[in-house]
Amino acid sequence: MQSTEQRLLFTVFTIAILSAGCGGGEYREEKRLIESHNAIVDRFSEKMEKAGSSPEMLAAIGEFIERIGPLVPKVRALKKSHPEWEHEPPKELEKTIAEYRASMTGLAEAANRYYEWYMRYPHDYQLERAYNLLRKLISDM
Repeated sequence: MQSTEQRLLFTVFTIAILSAGCGGGEYREEKRLIESHNAIVDRFSEKMEKAGSSPEMLAAIGEFIERIGPLVPKVRALKKSHPEWEHEPPKELEKTIAEYRASMTGLAEAANRYYEWYMRYPHDYQLERAYNLLRKLISDM
């Protein structure tokens, strides 16, 4: 038979483990959303950096639009509901929001790289279509 003290210790230990495993934190969902967004944007930026042909760029843009599309309205809603985070994010989100800013800088660089590529072949319908889709998506962000 276990003593009351052992059961209490076991209960406290179990709660501590479960709390740590669940991620805790007041801004857990917001952090997950921003981190997911950052990962997708960073992957796109890396692919655009390495791309050396129209098919590679078009593939990167297609994947990016498909993956980021569902997150755009959520991130926009988050930015709208917390405009103060632009200048004063909560302590728990400072690093994540700094990474978001860096990701968006990388996105701008990737978009500029694509624009320069697109301007080499301005009569290519696929490049033009991808450019317009990317431009619209970025403006919606």
